[in-house]
Amino acid sequence: MAGGGSIAFLPISYQKGKGAGATIDSNGRFVMSTYKDGDGSIAGRFRVLITQSVWDEPENQGDVKTTPKGQNSKPVKRVQDDEMIPDIYAHVQNSPIIVEIGADKSPDITIELTKSPNR
Repeated sequence: MAGGGSIAFLPISYQKGKGAGATIDSNGRFVMSTYKDGDGSIAGRFRVLITQSVWDEPENQGDVKTTPKGQNSKPVKRVQDDEMIPDIYAHVQNSPIIVEIGADKSPDITIELTKSPNR
């Protein structure tokens, strides 16, 4: 996924434990963590939230009144419009992605994103 981002698994119904999360790299890969780094997800049904990192934060300029040449004082967009994913994937109630994680905690899961997601 261009720019990378984050992913979160939110339980759909009550279940003991907590949802998992991860950072997505610029190749779209992620390793879920729940209680410690890389431990995966608990079993259950989850709504998947995906956010994309579109902007780079500006460099800290300190308390100067003028911006030194070559330093940015405003966020810089690093993902082109045609590479941006639809906002619905980050919506807590409306993300169309639902996954079921079995008790075997299969280590591999593929999530396909489309420009026009269906609900």
